[in-house]
Amino acid sequence: MLIRVGRGSIQMRVMTPHEYARLQGVPEDYPIPSQINQALTGFGDAVCVPVIHWIAERILNPLALSFIHQQ
Repeated sequence: MLIRVGRGSIQMRVMTPHEYARLQGVPEDYPIPSQINQALTGFGDAVCVPVIHWIAERILNPLALSFIHQQ
């Protein structure tokens, strides 16, 4: 959900399948299912590769290396 807070109000809305696809790095010409629930479920279960890469480089790899060096 997108949430906007300010000026004494809170506004919320569900993201569109197109918005979820863009966050996942899906190409513009990728066929998005016409049924909203099917599309949202598919993108909701997906993994955004650039985010996982960032987590791996900055958290997982250093953690694994520190574990290896302790052994």
